[in-house]
Amino acid sequence: MIRDYRASEAKRMQQKLEHCTVTDEIALPSEQDYKEHPMYLSVSGCFYESPLLYSYEDMMNHLMETQMYAKTHENYQFKLKEISAFRNIQIEIMQDQYVIVSKIKSPSIHFVIEHPTMVHALQNFTIPVIE
Repeated sequence: MIRDYRASEAKRMQQKLEHCTVTDEIALPSEQDYKEHPMYLSVSGCFYESPLLYSYEDMMNHLMETQMYAKTHENYQFKLKEISAFRNIQIEIMQDQYVIVSKIKSPSIHFVIEHPTMVHALQNFTIPVIE
């Protein structure tokens, strides 16, 4: 199930990149932060029933592979952030069309926002400063 989902997501990304630019922003936690707040593999799109915990090493390998992908795909941009205000959620924005907010851990929950005012607000959302 997960392999099929990965293949369909790779195909979907390739189709997107043929027509538009995709930018991923991912927080890079320290190993200590990761121990306190581990990350989960995003399989919310296939409604997988159990959360899939990443090891820190797996996450770092995935980030390296993502950076290599960005180097070989002109319309794909990848940005590492030091901290994130949110944990285990994914936000997908299609400029001026919709925003999808997905909970990564099982059970999957997706909020699809199409109202123009809400889409504009989320596109221009400034992440709060965490101290």
